Amino acid sequence: MIKSILFGAATALALAALPASAATVVVVDDFSTYQAPITTDKSTFPGGVSSTASGAGILGGTRQMTVISKQKGGGFTTSAAVSGNMSVFSNSPIGYGEVKLGYGTVSPLASFDLTGGGANAFVLRVLSSDLGVDLAITATDSQNRSSVLNSVIGANVYNQNQKVSFAGFSGTADLTDVSALQFRFVDSDGNSDFVLDKIATADVPLPAGGVLLVSALGAIGIRRARRKA
Repeated sequence: MIKSILFGAATALALAALPASAATVVVVDDFSTYQAPITTDKSTFPGGVSSTASGAGILGGTRQMTVISKQKGGGFTTSAAVSGNMSVFSNSPIGYGEVKLGYGTVSPLASFDLTGGGANAFVLRVLSSDLGVDLAITATDSQNRSSVLNSVIGANVYNQNQKVSFAGFSGTADLTDVSALQFRFVDSDGNSDFVLDKIATADVPLPAGGVLLVSALGAIGIRRARRKA
């Protein structure tokens, strides 16, 4: 499954240029550092299976990847990998699966200023997302305080930059003194696949009175799409 998703994403990337986005401030992960596939099922729930990879293009130099699944096994599994400059997630149709990507979760970041350079949003470059997934971003500061930012990656999204404003953070973390970031992608209903090729911070012009978060209607659309699948 991972191989077929990678092939499709690579084809899409070759055929269609990504739309222009705001200027990148800091690259969190460009997925140029390989991380071997993890495939698991409910036998490892709730802790899941984790691995780490160190190299270029990663904030803090190390990425922690954790895959958690409630799939029944026997071919029904949840998988994730980083290969070919892409992060790939695949979940079987039976039920819940998630992948967590952590930066500074193994060795703390050195007082990273999330808002440095005028950054006010994350930009996730989505190569493909068929049924959509929920997204929770957690920032933890050097005093172990945390803030969480909730959004979604929508259904039927291809070759798009998804912008998620820092204005949506709730919690007490000092965003100018971040020691760890975690991106948690959750498929509650099963059968979702998605591919990313970059996570970064950016200086994004925000519309007056607006926040670049996916609306509740977008979340409802994901649920409807899954019911039809």
